[in-house]
Amino acid sequence: MKRYIVLVLFSIILGFPTWAHPHMFIDSHVSAVFNQEQLQGFWIEWKFDQMFTASIRMDYDRNRDGEFNDSEVRLIEENAFANLKNYHYFTTIFHGENAHRIERVEKFSAWMENERLVYRFFVPQSIPISKEKNRVRVVIFDDTFFCDIAYMEKNPVSIEGRRFVSVKARIQKNRDALVTYDPTGGMSRDNGGGAEGRAYPYELYLTFSGK
Repeated sequence: MKRYIVLVLFSIILGFPTWAHPHMFIDSHVSAVFNQEQLQGFWIEWKFDQMFTASIRMDYDRNRDGEFNDSEVRLIEENAFANLKNYHYFTTIFHGENAHRIERVEKFSAWMENERLVYRFFVPQSIPISKEKNRVRVVIFDDTFFCDIAYMEKNPVSIEGRRFVSVKARIQKNRDALVTYDPTGGMSRDNGGGAEGRAYPYELYLTFSGK
């Protein structure tokens, strides 16, 4: 059985009991990708905390060179990423009233950066550019509260293909999307109480139209 990785990333999937507070911390960057016809999708980049980084290095840096070669990245994808499909990669994209839970991602990669593990993957999302304003929300949030996913403090969002569109981006807490949870891991309910924790997800809001 794998070491810390099982406890951290797949405790929910494997049914292990967990406390309802974060066990993993992830800093996220999102890059929206446009061509002259459409929004093509989003690059999502996750930078992990030092504990999870150490676990992945222990399990998958097989040659102990401090990097991940192609075969090591494939092992990481198969064993420490692919199962997140069951949780829609913690990502939902809203276009108008339609919510798209992510079922497929592409072009996974992983590397070390300043002693922290980084995942990068592409989320396809085809939305045509028109003269009318399109509004899209990107929500990256683990509502089990096992992973605390926050946007990077510096440069959390970037735009590729800005020359094709007029686009505005902002990150904002959604106070209409209250999520409640029990930080005691169920003991509060056992003692007759209810959920005690409250959180509002931070969301990326994109507004774009053709030039």
